[in-house]
Parts: sequence; C-alpha cells; structure tokens
Amino acid sequence: MAQKDNHMVPVDISVNYVKFKDNEYACCFIRDISERRRSEEALRQANRKLNVLASVTRHDIMNKVTIVLAYLGRAKKVAQNPVLLGYLDKQENAVKAMRSQIAFTRDYKDLGIHPPAWFSIQEIAAQAWEEHRTEGITFTSDLTGFEIYADPFFEKVFDMVIEYSLLQGGLITAISCSASTVPEGLVISIRHNGSGIPSDQKSGIFNGDTHNSESMGLFLASEILSITGMTIRETGTQKKGSNFEIVVQRGNFRIKNP
Repeated sequence: MAQKDNHMVPVDISVNYVKFKDNEYACCFIRDISERRRSEEALRQANRKLNVLASVTRHDIMNKVTIVLAYLGRAKKVAQNPVLLGYLDKQENAVKAMRSQIAFTRDYKDLGIHPPAWFSIQEIAAQAWEEHRTEGITFTSDLTGFEIYADPFFEKVFDMVIEYSLLQGGLITAISCSASTVPEGLVISIRHNGSGIPSDQKSGIFNGDTHNSESMGLFLASEILSITGMTIRETGTQKKGSNFEIVVQRGNFRIKNP
C-alpha cells in the first residue's frame, strides 16, 4: 500500500462483518507490517549465515575424522596385541558413529525452512521403494488419489521407515502401503511381514537413540511429521511383522479422483 509520499509499505488487511441497530457494516482493518517483515528478513539472513558457518565447520570436522580413521586403519595393521586391537576397534566404531551423526546434520540442516506443500503419497511411496528395491521382497501400494499437506522433507519419511524395516525387520518377503480415513483423520500404514518390534521397545524407536543410526532416522521422521501436526506410531505384533502408522489430521489431507 502507498503512503502519502508514495512510499510502498507491506500491510495486513482483514475484513469483519458487523451488524449494528439493524444496519450491516463491513469493517476493514489495515495494519502496517513493515517491522514484522524486517524481523523476518533479519531472521532469514541469520539462518543463512548460521548454515554457512555450520557447513564450513562440518566440512573441517569431516576432514579430520577421515584422517583419524586412516591412522586407525594403519594402527590396526601393525598392532599385534589382541587387547590393543580391541581398543582400536572400539575407537574406530566411535569415530564412524561420529561421522554418521555429522552426515545426518548435513542432510537435514534445512528441515522446516521451506513452507509446506501438497504431495502425492503414492508417488512418494514409489520413489522410496525405488531407492531400496530388494530382491525377494514384493512391494505393493494402494495410495492412489491421496495427497497430504506436509514439509518438503516428508518424502524422506517413507525412505527412513522402509530403510529401518529392511535393516531391523528380520526375514521380510512383503512390504505394503495403504491409507484409510478414520475419525481422527487419515492413517497411512507401512507394513512388513518380518519379525516385528517387542512391545517394550515400540516407543523408544522414535526417541532418537544416538547410538543407533537407524533409530535416529525414525526420530527424524517423527520430527518431520510434527511440523504439520502429524504423528507416527508402530502397532505391529512381534514375530508377525511391523505396522508403522502415520496419522494425518483433518484438513491436512485430501482425496483426488484418479
């Protein structure tokens, strides 16, 4: 909106309907949001600078981690004492875990920065399976027409659930995806017929165990979903397979005719 001096300023406009003494009125409120825009831009600039700083620091640390792993590898080749070799193995495993966690922060540093959008669940499920296609396992998906409003990183959720299933699910011969509407909204199910998860471990797999990279993936999946109010749970039966359920609130999903 232009001010008296023709200087343009951003404004927020809202209109309310009011009835007073049998007369109807439309009350228009115009609010100058210049200060808010400046604050938002300052925050964006700060985030960009922090990301640059984090990227440089991460790169330097990864270089040093590579050097440490190289020297540990050489030390293991010349070490003769079994006890010393055991210590070196533990050090190497710890450094590799550190490298994995650093890579984790690199891959997901932009989480929550970009605005949510509508995504086809069928397409995302198909893409995730293409990344993890495994011989001897059949994959079926019945998600045609379902779309959800989610963070752009939502595509990683299916990827991480399928990856976790393949690594921790034991002998799996089938993975399936489906969706159904319930009173609470939409439930998206990712099932497999492997070994399943013990009841006392179900809640912990989403808590971010720093000693388990696969569990860290499920923790991140939970965080991605929470950006737009979604949740994830595991409702399978041990020794009969796992069932990861993503719960989408009403208003955050839609069904389009094929």
